[in-house]
Amino acid sequence: MSIIYFIHILSVVIWIGGIISFSFVSAPAIFSTLSKDDAGNVVARIFPTYYLIGYISATLAIITSIFMDIKTLRIEQIKLVLLITMLALTMISGLYILPKAHNIKLELKSTTVEETKNDLKKKFSTTHKISVILNMIVLLGGLVVIYLVAMRMSVN
Repeated sequence: MSIIYFIHILSVVIWIGGIISFSFVSAPAIFSTLSKDDAGNVVARIFPTYYLIGYISATLAIITSIFMDIKTLRIEQIKLVLLITMLALTMISGLYILPKAHNIKLELKSTTVEETKNDLKKKFSTTHKISVILNMIVLLGGLVVIYLVAMRMSVN
């Protein structure tokens, strides 16, 4: 059973640690060092792996949560709902919002009409804000999951 706990904790920590590392260290450093276009290109290269790590970590956390001890069923149920919600939000971000933002960027690069550019910049800004909000919800959910794991460990 300890290997299940280990995989469970590791998957959540990798997922949430990645969000924290990217959101508060890597992205700010990239955008403060490179031009906006170059920074956008670097981040666009990072995102597929970033979301893949989220998908894998969430799936492992959900599967291992199912096999956790029955003594703390209520905590596991809450955690399972959180993990499934977090996975859904990560998938929405990676499979819907990321491609949408990428397509807006491509359109923005290919247009020369200033009015169209302004509209596309607004669309990208809105898409980016949604992505950031979803990322922060996943981060907060992950911190709650880590807290629940810690609580669970103190029960045993």
